[in-house]
Amino acid sequence: MPRPKKPVDYAAELQKVEMQILRCDKTKAELMEKKGELQTAQKRQEIDKLYQVVQSSGMSVDQAVDLLQHAESAADIQ
Repeated sequence: MPRPKKPVDYAAELQKVEMQILRCDKTKAELMEKKGELQTAQKRQEIDKLYQVVQSSGMSVDQAVDLLQHAESAADIQ
């Protein structure tokens, strides 16, 4: 014989779901913060690499910027 169904405590179930949502929101916020930190670190690494290349070439940063801008202008013309 099947067991009778237990009555559902909707308030308790809703509270459980709300707590799960809060945990997920907190986890999402933490992950978004971590993503921002990783993106910042990646950008810093790329800038450092670019700076090292410019320094090893003997150019100043201003010269490298001018060179890149002229190359970009030439590419736009073509």
